[in-house]
Amino acid sequence: MTTHQQLIEAHTAAAAYYRANLMSPRGTGPRDYLTRRSLDQALDDPRWTIGYAPPGWTQLLPHLRDRGFTDAEIHTAGLTVETRTGSLVDRFRDRIMLGIRDTNGDLVGFVGRCPPRARVDTPKYLNSPRTTLFSKGQHLFGLAEQYERLRAGGVPVLTEGPLDVLAIANVSDKYAAVSACGTALSPAQAQILREHSSNDTVVVAYDGDTAGDRAGRTAYEHLALLFRRVLSTPMPKGHDPASLAATDPASLSRRLRSAGPLADELVDNVLRYYEPKLDNAEARICALHESTRLIARLHPNDVARQVGRVSEGLRLSTTEVTKDLLENAGRCQTSVTRARPSSLHGQIRRGNATSRLSR
Repeated sequence: MTTHQQLIEAHTAAAAYYRANLMSPRGTGPRDYLTRRSLDQALDDPRWTIGYAPPGWTQLLPHLRDRGFTDAEIHTAGLTVETRTGSLVDRFRDRIMLGIRDTNGDLVGFVGRCPPRARVDTPKYLNSPRTTLFSKGQHLFGLAEQYERLRAGGVPVLTEGPLDVLAIANVSDKYAAVSACGTALSPAQAQILREHSSNDTVVVAYDGDTAGDRAGRTAYEHLALLFRRVLSTPMPKGHDPASLAATDPASLSRRLRSAGPLADELVDNVLRYYEPKLDNAEARICALHESTRLIARLHPNDVARQVGRVSEGLRLSTTEVTKDLLENAGRCQTSVTRARPSSLHGQIRRGNATSRLSR
């Protein structure tokens, strides 16, 4: 039976192989790509595990066999996949490889970034499969590497991709970015981030697109239970933190410093969609319903402020917004609020004065 330690050793040997490939002539293209994105500094930072899986069906497999690993160990580690004929081939091919470590600092998995020239149907990121070491909903890329920064008070920043993590790490030592590796943030990941952070503020730095908005809603629901302040730093259209850091690192730093409440951004995204149509009564009703459905899912501490902001944005009274919210709250039972309409009504009533002052 393959042991826990054998699996870690297989990952460590694979990481050394990927690293050697990245620094060899066959890694010229991937190195150039990292340099163009201003991420080459990370290559010299011993905290990060960065390499390159070359093209070809079986490049890593014979390498690990030569080092004494059995096919069962290699496959159990998630480094190969089985073909329809029953043979084994490398799981990662022609990808920049980034190692994922657990909270003990052990290498337990990888995430591979495909090259820019890849076919459009190629997944941008490919994670290790679920193994006895690794489950993508239980690990955060960048957490172990920035443990000391987090414990020293660095503000945790949640990003969509691992290259964003590297970019923010290069821009400022006041922030410690982590990534859920291309998946929606899970409750377990949120809890892990809270347990390893001494700061009660967290910043969400997702891409400024529809997918980023959806991911932001999920992140909010989990983070608002654990952190006192959940902030957001919206990216310019067409940019993520890594691309912004490559073109204008000072802008990324400013955006991180000026991050505002994530709840504001989520509500603004709804209002922004309907803004050109608000002269139409039916559109205003749709905007109201969608806004209050969202507010009903927010943490109770954020409800009053958002009622006031929707009231102003839709030119409706707070009474009208509150009535619609209470109707929605009866239908929305989420992990964040789990509040009865009467409880929400109390939050709104107590917060009305503050809400008016903040507008």
